[in-house]
Amino acid sequence: MHKLGRGHRDKVQQFIAITGASEKVALQALKASDWNLEGAFDLFYSHPQFKSFTDSRHLEELYKRYKDPYADMILADGITLLCNDLQVDPQDIVMLVVSWHMKAATMCEFSKQEFIGGLQALG
Repeated sequence: MHKLGRGHRDKVQQFIAITGASEKVALQALKASDWNLEGAFDLFYSHPQFKSFTDSRHLEELYKRYKDPYADMILADGITLLCNDLQVDPQDIVMLVVSWHMKAATMCEFSKQEFIGGLQALG
């Protein structure tokens, strides 16, 4: 990003801050929209290929944050941490909806595949 002018750098940073996308995706969307921020947002949200901000590294980091240290799953402690981060009560119906989106075999227990797959599906 060091080769970009200040205006373009600012747009990349704004795009990343709003979408959570990687720098690479931000650059692709902005270049494709002739550096029009609104156009880049439209591209990002209307074309699945731009949503690759949910790339494996970011999802892996999230999974590792919440996973149980003794099992390769997100269990009660990880769910509690996730709920704290989302500012949601663990017994709130929202967690039922989250479990449904994750296609969890057991409510509020997520395998790596369920967690990452669910987040990718949500975009």
